[in-house]
Amino acid sequence: MRDYAKTSAMTVSVLVLGGAGAMGKVAAATIEHFPEVSEVVIADIDEERAQRVAATMGEKVKARRADGLDHRELVEIFRSYDYVISTLGPFYLFGPKVLSAAIEAEIDYIDICDDWEPTLGLLELNEKAKTAGVRALVGGGASPGISNMLGVKALAGMDSVETLYTGWGATSRHDEDKVEPAADMGGAPAAAIMHWVQQFSGKITVQKDGVLSSEAPLQKHVLPHPEGGWCSVYTLGHPEPVTFPKYFPEIRNSYNVMDMSDFVISLLKSLKRRVDKKELDIRQAAMILDGVTQGVPDAMRIIDYARYGIQTIREELRCKKYMPELHATVVGEVDGKPLTRTVWMNGTIPGGMGEMTCIPTAVFLAMMIQGDLMDTGVYAPEAHADPDIFFEKLKPYLNISNKSQPILRIAETQAGTRQ
Repeated sequence: MRDYAKTSAMTVSVLVLGGAGAMGKVAAATIEHFPEVSEVVIADIDEERAQRVAATMGEKVKARRADGLDHRELVEIFRSYDYVISTLGPFYLFGPKVLSAAIEAEIDYIDICDDWEPTLGLLELNEKAKTAGVRALVGGGASPGISNMLGVKALAGMDSVETLYTGWGATSRHDEDKVEPAADMGGAPAAAIMHWVQQFSGKITVQKDGVLSSEAPLQKHVLPHPEGGWCSVYTLGHPEPVTFPKYFPEIRNSYNVMDMSDFVISLLKSLKRRVDKKELDIRQAAMILDGVTQGVPDAMRIIDYARYGIQTIREELRCKKYMPELHATVVGEVDGKPLTRTVWMNGTIPGGMGEMTCIPTAVFLAMMIQGDLMDTGVYAPEAHADPDIFFEKLKPYLNISNKSQPILRIAETQAGTRQ
């Protein structure tokens, strides 16, 4: 078993599996600047691609080939390093295989899994990881990741918890229009947008009335807005609703919600119906969604144009409000009185989805290296990570104009939620 007190004082090597992709290369580019890190290795099935990405970074960064489906090869590769970060998706395919190899190799592990189904499978490896003395944090990105840390802060001091919402989305219609292209170079939809379609179609698992339950996604909830008024949000599949009740059993209901324009929500509901009726498969729906969000004229049907016009006018008339980009909202009681508390960051991480996802991953790695995250086993961030330490380490990466300002903002009201 590794002597963590010793290794935390030494320089370490880190392998980023899937490091040549949009997510992984941000993680590698961030951690190469950590003074405790002596070597960063970008590992990818396409070694030439990995070498090209490594060549854009500093001399600490190297490249090598690695097949995420070859268990024996992964174990041998992992044994040469101190930490592995996995950005290799889809996680339903790669997640358990990569984590099992990390446990056998006795190497500490972080991933960015944002799918509730493989998350449950990964957590089942908890006892094996403990026996091997491995620290394995799953869902160490933005949502899950930052959202979990916000959730812990929102829960602090609550006497009872009726509902926990972890949420993400656009902060305005203008912000929503800045969605990055989601198709890869071959014209196929990227994993992120296909994941999105999977999480708003079929059935999802949430915590409801004290137990994990299956229900249809895109259910509407109405939350109090931090600046007053109300905001409509919609459920979708994500790890937070299934992990939080595991560590905070007092939570009766737990949902992950997104906040988008009325038009986008209407489009998602339309695509959900078509996928559920098998008129479209996941890939076809993802291509349509990608095309519409990128403004490709052929992607929209006549009904979509009509829906866009109607929904836009409706939004403007009622002055639609958007929740913060990432937030956690808790509905419960303190001192016998109802309280709704929303916590969000006072700033955002500049860049795109890669930066928003994998800079937090690098921060969780720093916590492991520096001895701030010592617990062994497989767990989600809210189980053992201290949110105050996390946000203090994240603060230098945020676009806060005045660094003396607090990193978090908190709004409280006695108003509950609306259905």
